[in-house]
Parts: sequence; C-alpha cells; structure tokens
Amino acid sequence: NYSLKGAYTETQRHYFWSPTAGDQSNYDGSTAYLETQHNFRITDWFSLIAGLDYEQSYYDGREPRDPNKGDFSPVLFKKNWYTWDAFGLAGFKLLDESLFLNLGARFNDHEAFDSKLVGEASAAYVFKRLGTKIHAQVGSGYRTPGLYEIYGGYLYQGSLIIIGNPDLQPEKSLGYEVGVEQPVFGERVKLGITWFHTDFDDLITYDGLANKYINADKARSEGIETYATVMPWEWMKLNFAYTYTDSE
Repeated sequence: NYSLKGAYTETQRHYFWSPTAGDQSNYDGSTAYLETQHNFRITDWFSLIAGLDYEQSYYDGREPRDPNKGDFSPVLFKKNWYTWDAFGLAGFKLLDESLFLNLGARFNDHEAFDSKLVGEASAAYVFKRLGTKIHAQVGSGYRTPGLYEIYGGYLYQGSLIIIGNPDLQPEKSLGYEVGVEQPVFGERVKLGITWFHTDFDDLITYDGLANKYINADKARSEGIETYATVMPWEWMKLNFAYTYTDSE
C-alpha cells in the first residue's frame, strides 16, 4: 500500500520591550514537511518499506540595531534551508513467526551540511509458550543543527545576545539496546525492561557558561527503562514507566 503525509508548523515569538517604535524582537520560524511511503508485502515472511521525505525550514528574526544608542532600526535575520531523505526497511518473520528481523537504512541530504547514510538492525524472538519476548537493536544517527541553533539570539537589557553558533557541526551517534518483555495474567499485565547505551560525536548542546550552542566532542548516555501496562477492563489501559539515565 501507499501513504502520503504532510505537515506545516509555524512559531511566532514577538517581544515588545518598550512603547518606542522598533524596540521589539521577533523570532519566527516555520517548517513544511512532506513524506511518501510505499509498503510492499513480498511474501508471508518478507516485507519492504521504501520512501522519501522532504523538509523546508525558515527562520525570520528581527532585532533593534542598537537600543542603548537609540537606534531601533531593524536588523533582520532571514535564513532557510531544505533537507530530503530516502529510507528503506526490510522485515523478516521467521521460525513460524517467532523470530523477527529488521534491517533499515536512511540517506540524508542536507542543503547546508554533508550527506550521510545511517542504518539500523533489530531482532526479536518470542517464546510463544511463555509469551516472553527478548529484543535487541543497534543503530546509527545523524542530526543536523536547527536554524535557531545556528542563528538564534535575543535582546537582554537593550543588548543583542547571539546564542546561535554558525560553526556547529552535525551530531553523530551510535546506540544499542537490549530488553525483555513478559505478559502475565493472560496478558492483562505486561512488564518490560530495556537497557540502552548511546555514544555521541559532536553532540549539539547548549553551554550555559558560554551562553551559546556548541558541539561537545564526545558524550555518552546509558540507562534502563522499565514499564508496565495494566488492563483491568477491556475499555481501560494504564501505562506506567520509569527511566534512569546516566549521561556524561
């Protein structure tokens, strides 16, 4: 089958610092997104997903030039860029639908940054007699900076503060996770626990001391996620979750 999805979001932030004409700051942005996806069922045990998506982002900022000297003429920041992705996923159901394997890839082409191919692989095995499911996943990631992280700023006590960083580089990551899920009481209750670990290169983060966005050379995030789903009645489902994360 085939699907087509689209979205448009817009954010407007206007700050009027005094009744003086021009003594205002505008931080406006918008994003248009379009995705097309095809799902192919090749056999009972093999399926394919292939698709494309496109995203166009705009940033429109305005600041008074020098309020301390009475110059409220506007300084304009108008930036836009686009990115498109091609993605695919191959799924396998083996051993009488007890073993599930997925292999996926995504190619990202960004107008302002290098293109990048990322991938993921996951596996799950269900012990049908007990209902126990064990699962594991490994995948790489690639995140380009947002327009505000590159060009953003704000006005403070009449002075223009720039927190964007034009030197930001894309963030790269490699993550792993392993977990187990167990239904009990005839699947009225489902319990699960997952361990995860992610290593980052050039992590994009906000430095409060420098008051700007920066790339952290190396970073790590690791933790455990637990959850429980309870269905006391067919019309009610209760979800509980707890996550512990250790980052550095």
